[in-house]
Amino acid sequence: MEGAVPPQIQLLFSEYPTLCGFSVLDRPDVSGRTLRLECEEEVFLGDVCVSAMLSTDQSIEIVQSILTTLSDLLSEEPEASRRLCGRTFARALH
Repeated sequence: MEGAVPPQIQLLFSEYPTLCGFSVLDRPDVSGRTLRLECEEEVFLGDVCVSAMLSTDQSIEIVQSILTTLSDLLSEEPEASRRLCGRTFARALH
């Protein structure tokens, strides 16, 4: 299903209860607060949000896990970039 959340991304929310959400972009945002994924496509991670104050090490661990998960997903399914870019993945919608 086109709009379905990949299980790899669902797992991130299970592994990190403080993770609220993040965006996947096809270009860096104007603020420059994006990280480029290691893949063939131009894919960037932005707007990572957590629900609690975390140490720098905890924050880095979450961001690195998101980057690794997305990079692995795009390596396995290069066409997934079309489904992921422009989307914000969130724990819950309000």
